[in-house]
Amino acid sequence: MSDATAASAPANTYPSLPRILGAAELRVLGTLIEKSLTTPEQYPLSLNGTKVGCNQKTSREPVVNFDERTAGMALRELIDLKLAKEVYPPDRGAVKYEHRLGSCLDLRGPAVCVLATLMLRGAQTTGELRQNGHRLHAFETLGHLEDVLDRLSERELVFKLERMPGQREERYVHLLGERDAAMKQAAATAGRESSPEKRVMSGSSAEQVSNFSRPARESRRTGDTANESSSDIAELHAEINALKARVEALEAMFA
Repeated sequence: MSDATAASAPANTYPSLPRILGAAELRVLGTLIEKSLTTPEQYPLSLNGTKVGCNQKTSREPVVNFDERTAGMALRELIDLKLAKEVYPPDRGAVKYEHRLGSCLDLRGPAVCVLATLMLRGAQTTGELRQNGHRLHAFETLGHLEDVLDRLSERELVFKLERMPGQREERYVHLLGERDAAMKQAAATAGRESSPEKRVMSGSSAEQVSNFSRPARESRRTGDTANESSSDIAELHAEINALKARVEALEAMFA
């Protein structure tokens, strides 16, 4: 190869996404990645399992309330983009879903875990990434994590934000979705750091998740909070009753 040819050839050629991802697609993809590592015995996920993982109230920013239609539409889009695939159990049970982000973008496990944490939790400092993503991948040192972030930055998959007023460290956001949306979400997260209130987004259709990154414009009403608490208590009672039934069944088997 001549010097001229070598100079004109790209140093690195990496695969890229066919298009930027929407809010529901990002939440579903992040959930599939997370569950593949934290609950491998339940992975691949069913449609209902995907919905439940998206809607969990911990390790999520913002908290969402997707229905199966929203989760299903996002899964279909991810499958079309080769970022997820259907898995058919040998017992002909319900179809399951698994992510393909690593193979699609030629990424190693640590990089996939970093992106998943950013998808699920929003803008993060390096310390937050290491702490909040430790169940996905345990980085031995911050230096190792920073090396991964540098490589992702070179591929324009993550972006380092400047420090905002009141912040001690720079934060990182992923660039798998709209850049403006990522910036707005980071600003909204910073604005809520001193407040315990969390924003909840409902999603009965793909249209209802188009404003995923917009800050809440009004506070939650007392009545809504009471209804949510009552619903949580009812769900807890249902789970307790189900556990009691299982214990009784086991006792009957070994009686």
